[in-house]
Amino acid sequence: EITEGLAPRPPADVTGGNRHWPATIALLVFTTLFVVVAASLGRDWMAARSRTRSAPLDPKAEALLALDALRGTHLLEEGRTRTFFERSSDIVRHYVEQYDAAWNRSRTSTELMGGLRGRLQGDAADPLAEEMSAAEAVKFGGARPDPSRSERHLDAVREWVADSEAPE
Repeated sequence: EITEGLAPRPPADVTGGNRHWPATIALLVFTTLFVVVAASLGRDWMAARSRTRSAPLDPKAEALLALDALRGTHLLEEGRTRTFFERSSDIVRHYVEQYDAAWNRSRTSTELMGGLRGRLQGDAADPLAEEMSAAEAVKFGGARPDPSRSERHLDAVREWVADSEAPE
């Protein structure tokens, strides 16, 4: 018989000294490097995440940032005057709606300005009401002011927001 005297060999040494040591050391170094990089990125990600969860901006600061961002767009240069006035009107509406919880998107700009006149002392709301009326004429009436007038509109709206008392 051919198989007589043959016996299977024992398994090769898996965890002992019969391994390729440079590959083992490289594996340990790269694993350690991976863990260090992952921990560092995770720590940075968590720090960034906690910063974004900080207290939201107050309505005035939020409106001023949005108006500044609108100034940075090239809507007027592109001839998109109506879009420019729609956005400025939306920013102001969102800011003014913060004054009273009952004021919402269902109210027209004219109704909001009327409510604002009743809430603010004296004629503090008049400059804003004039600019919002001009915005309504552009949005719905087809008026197309020149870019310099549009810039003055944005300046007037921004100035009113900056000088107004912040909503509570």
